[in-house]
Amino acid sequence: MKFIKDSAIVVTGRDLGESDMLITFITREHGKMKAVAKGARRSRKRFLNALEPCTLLDFRIVPSRSSGLGRLDSVEVSENYPAIRSSAKCFMFASLCCELSDLWIHENDQAPELFKLFQWYLESIDKNSTNALRHTLAFKTRLLALAGYRQAWDRCVICGINPRGSKVGFGIDQGGCVCSSCGAEGMLLKDVSTGTLRSLAYLDSSGLPALDRLKMTRASMKEAWQLLSALHRHLLQRTPKSYNVLDSTLLPELNPS
Repeated sequence: MKFIKDSAIVVTGRDLGESDMLITFITREHGKMKAVAKGARRSRKRFLNALEPCTLLDFRIVPSRSSGLGRLDSVEVSENYPAIRSSAKCFMFASLCCELSDLWIHENDQAPELFKLFQWYLESIDKNSTNALRHTLAFKTRLLALAGYRQAWDRCVICGINPRGSKVGFGIDQGGCVCSSCGAEGMLLKDVSTGTLRSLAYLDSSGLPALDRLKMTRASMKEAWQLLSALHRHLLQRTPKSYNVLDSTLLPELNPS
């Protein structure tokens, strides 16, 4: 029997019929995949709690001869990131990244860079929860680029020059900031801090180990969160469910003290 073997991160699972589950993975070599876990609802012991979101595992799938859905034959958990699961805030951040990955990446799309980014992200916030917000901002910024929507964070999208001054317009449809010389009419967002945009440019392009060096104020992190949320909502043309929870719990904590 021919199997598909790969490493993967579980991003979502839903009930299928009376006893099965449909699991979605971001894999190392096969992109985004879905597979049916037979009997997973009837006997949780069969898969040893391996099908929870934010679980890194190795799997073996039996391909389907007729439909596009294979059958999950076996799994071996590599890491379940217990510190993330014990922190409500970290788990909400990680759940958002799972949901965004599922929404942005099409099934069978090759996504080796996303798998690498996701694994780094989970390991990072599991080891140090103080990085959770900044690294979630980095994940959301880089996910846009991986989906084909890299933004011109710190250069005017029209003239290509670094904008002067402390504030600038940001055009979501234009794909980046617009300096005052080029005009900011029709911008969805106005008066965005150039300091926040420089931070987002750093989060987007720096090596992953270097992200811990970035220092951001609470005001800048709040502005970056709101900008990225607006971008994701506008480009996806929907509001991911996780945003509703995080916006009500996170943003008040980021108000200047």
